[in-house]
Amino acid sequence: KCICSSCIFILNSASLGGTLGIEHIKNLTIIKSIYRLNKAKASGAVLYITSCNRVHLFNCNFLANIAQISGGVISIADTKAILTTMCKFVYNSAGYQGGAIYSQNTAEVALYSSIILRNVAEKAGGGFSISKNKIFNILKCQFFRNRANNRAGAIFIIDSVKAHILNCKFQNNTAESSGGAIYSENIASFEITLSHLTNHKSKQNGGAVFSAGSGNLHYTHSTFINNNAASGGSLYIFGSHLSK
Repeated sequence: KCICSSCIFILNSASLGGTLGIEHIKNLTIIKSIYRLNKAKASGAVLYITSCNRVHLFNCNFLANIAQISGGVISIADTKAILTTMCKFVYNSAGYQGGAIYSQNTAEVALYSSIILRNVAEKAGGGFSISKNKIFNILKCQFFRNRANNRAGAIFIIDSVKAHILNCKFQNNTAESSGGAIYSENIASFEITLSHLTNHKSKQNGGAVFSAGSGNLHYTHSTFINNNAASGGSLYIFGSHLSK
């Protein structure tokens, strides 16, 4: 068990985990801490986490951290759960994917009441890049002005079981390729409920959302306003089952 409370981390660097590398720990809790200008030559400019049980971040600020490969703030893999509550991810970047968070083989990724603003990924997922997870839940979060130079301005999620976005706001996110806000592929169940997606752009498919090969898609009580793409101004759906 590891607890970090009311700490400040500035200008730290490493190849993996610019401030903290965590492996084989049962529980990690970080509360009311600030992370600025930290760097990783590979992944996880702030946290590099692998093979842990549960990670909880509460009321933390992550500003202008940089990873040269993945996870501008956090790179996490082979972990049971990461829960993020009331956190701010601002001006973070990754050279490949996951401008704020990169997650792979994590059973549950959950984000509550958090702000994801002006993060950048060169490849995919300006905000988050999520792959091979079981559950991905987002509640009452705001994704503003995140950018990917390929796919998914805000969220890139592939090869996962279930994703649910509830009561969230997405605005002015952009992708050079597809999925101005969200790019999803091979998701068994994907839901967007009571959410607002406004002013998104992608140069190819899905100004707001691109979805391919998903089992069931549910878009419920949500609004899509002023989104733009070459094909599918708001939604581009390929090989999925859609329910509105």
